[in-house]
Amino acid sequence: MLIDDGSMVSWSLLQLREYLEDSLGLPLPADGAPIDEYRQWMVAAFFVSFCHEEGDPHRGKLRAANFLLEESGDILPQLHPHIESALGRALSTQELIEGHITAL
Repeated sequence: MLIDDGSMVSWSLLQLREYLEDSLGLPLPADGAPIDEYRQWMVAAFFVSFCHEEGDPHRGKLRAANFLLEESGDILPQLHPHIESALGRALSTQELIEGHITAL
């Protein structure tokens, strides 16, 4: 699977899928699923990963939301409803403009 430099370049799509599912514990949407299901999965994966890393769901959710708000760029409008769903609340206009939240 891995090539000499340790990258995933030589992985098949099936190997990549298995790695993502195993490492995050979240099954990927079925092949051919609507793109929005993959967006929802991506947001959930970041929330699960950051909560696990932080060891605290509150800090993990804040960190994941802020990462996605700051780093999503042009796809933020498509991720926005999934971020709100993961937070369990709507994002304010100010939070969207600033690309940062301070509270759940």
